[in-house]
Amino acid sequence: MTVSRLDTKSRSVALTPLETYILENSKSKRIATSLLGTEVAILVNEEKVAGSYTVNFDASELASGTYIYKLITNDFIQLKKMLLIR
Repeated sequence: MTVSRLDTKSRSVALTPLETYILENSKSKRIATSLLGTEVAILVNEEKVAGSYTVNFDASELASGTYIYKLITNDFIQLKKMLLIR
């Protein structure tokens, strides 16, 4: 599980790095959703070559809570849980 903490007193934006490794060239989509399935952000939606990638997720507009982020490729779906704490 990824834990993201935002410092709202200093108004700094905390970016949470989400790391991904893609095994083969494919259409790649990385999205963040609420626990109810509502899409809150599209982080990546493009063709990617095989390799390692890091996406910085800006959650400054989201409320504290639990979110799911998904990696979707041609034949693979990965879900991970993220806890956002303010």
